[in-house]
Amino acid sequence: MQKISSPIAQRSGFDKSGYYFIGLVAIVLSGFWKSYFSSFFKEVTSDYAFYFHFHATMVSLWIVMLIVQPILIRKKKLNAHRSIGKLSYLLMPLLVLSIFLMHNYIGKLFPGKADFMFVMGQGILLLLILFIIAIWNRHNVNVHARAMVSTGIIFIEPALIRLLHWVHIPNPNAYYITVAIVSLLLITLIILERKQKNGRWVFPLTLCMYLIAGNVKVHALDPLANWLVQLPLTPSPTVMDLPIPQNEIDGYTGEWDDRHNTVTYKKEKQLWMLSIERGHADSTRLLFQGNGTFIGDKIRPLCLYFKLKDGKAEAFNSYFAYIYGGTARRKN
Repeated sequence: MQKISSPIAQRSGFDKSGYYFIGLVAIVLSGFWKSYFSSFFKEVTSDYAFYFHFHATMVSLWIVMLIVQPILIRKKKLNAHRSIGKLSYLLMPLLVLSIFLMHNYIGKLFPGKADFMFVMGQGILLLLILFIIAIWNRHNVNVHARAMVSTGIIFIEPALIRLLHWVHIPNPNAYYITVAIVSLLLITLIILERKQKNGRWVFPLTLCMYLIAGNVKVHALDPLANWLVQLPLTPSPTVMDLPIPQNEIDGYTGEWDDRHNTVTYKKEKQLWMLSIERGHADSTRLLFQGNGTFIGDKIRPLCLYFKLKDGKAEAFNSYFAYIYGGTARRKN
């Protein structure tokens, strides 16, 4: 086994990877700006559960570690590198737990919308396998560095898909484009590493696991997925259907300036929403949760957070499951 040292680390070619992962920060901030980060600066905010904040914190800490660790190697601060590396033994389990808890919660709030086996395969298992490879080969810098870099590459997909959504590229095209970009990145690294004698197998393995986990769905595991969602790890969210005060209901109705040509209207003393997407109209009754908050009855992943002023809604934020839909303002 090779003992870690600065010259070896520099010959591995990944002592500069920390600087490149700053680009990952830009992708994550851009992709999750509307769905998460911008909510802290808006008058109409979402009611995110603790699990979303926990997950965001763990992912942020992991990305910071991916930036700092190679820089410490490059600066020959090996003791600091080792100390932070030991913290990863705690950070990775917490990161995996955050993914598990978040999707357990989502699966209860929006039945049928959280693909738990996809999360297990492409999220949890892939990260764990790469982390185990990195730790097992912590004295072999060529393998260790590539495995840790691969954990960062995995985070590109969820952020990039959302970024493509915001430039109006819907699924499945956004997903296909993202998979192609991540795959091309790994293929490029494989080609650049073709003459390496030590550790070059990590990126081909990552590519194979990534493509298999993201595209092979085993329906026989659906009962296991349903069982995982129902585990009492998070409280079952309560979806209420409260009576809307009649002195308020007219304040929510109207036409809204958004890309779905949204209209909210009163029907049988209840509030309904009509939206048109890709030429198709769909309506759902809005279940009142109190405090200007509604959840769609038919379109269950739809959450609306209205901003009321003088008894009349002037704007709302919409969220589809945990994906931001946009801010709409009243036309008239």
